Amino acid sequence: MSEQLPGQYRVYGYRWVVLAVFMLVNFTIQILWISYATIISEASHYYGVSHQMITLLSMVFMIAFIPLSLPAAWVIDTRGFRVAVGFGVILMGVFGITRGLAGSNYALALASTIGIAIAQPFLLDAWTKVPANWFPARERATAVGLITLAASAHQAWSANAFSLAGDMFPRRVVGSVTGLGGFLGASGGIFFSYYVGQILGAKGGAYFWIFLAPSVAYLFSLLIVHLLVPRLEPEKIDVPQTA
Repeated sequence: MSEQLPGQYRVYGYRWVVLAVFMLVNFTIQILWISYATIISEASHYYGVSHQMITLLSMVFMIAFIPLSLPAAWVIDTRGFRVAVGFGVILMGVFGITRGLAGSNYALALASTIGIAIAQPFLLDAWTKVPANWFPARERATAVGLITLAASAHQAWSANAFSLAGDMFPRRVVGSVTGLGGFLGASGGIFFSYYVGQILGAKGGAYFWIFLAPSVAYLFSLLIVHLLVPRLEPEKIDVPQTA
């Protein structure tokens, strides 16, 4: 059955099927991203390359996300999430298979990983677009939370930040807003990874300050949300509706 919201749009029960499939897609690409993290030494021996080259297989996702996040967000908002997510799923599937067939050929494994990394922005930037299009306002935070849980359970708290875009901006520009946030986040992630390596190299196991930094960042972000959001109203942006 479907639920008709007065003066707005119809909400279909099929939305939970869409959400489940989207969760599976994001779960899969996260596995493809982080799969080498726990086997760096073994992978280095298998491919015959240094540890740094194995680490590059994960870093390439953040490197690719920076230039592609905003274009992917534009595609999501102008062409629709079905086209954007479909494109990302096809890339992920094709290059996921080629990486599996690469064997000990590191160059092919790297090229395939770059292909998977190109797909990632088309999936991650749609985290808030799917709930905004398919779910009523009262269920969007739950939908985003489930997507976040499927993609990266350790970031479940940050699901609240993703749901803000759907609550504060029109549905037609949610993808662009999320893409901008992802662009800034990926940029920060690359710099943070570099400096973490420098700190650990200079001070050894100085993990206290490394764990303290993101913890303080979360609390600072929460403070900003509580200070600003109650004073803000949903933004009204006149953007032509596309078919």
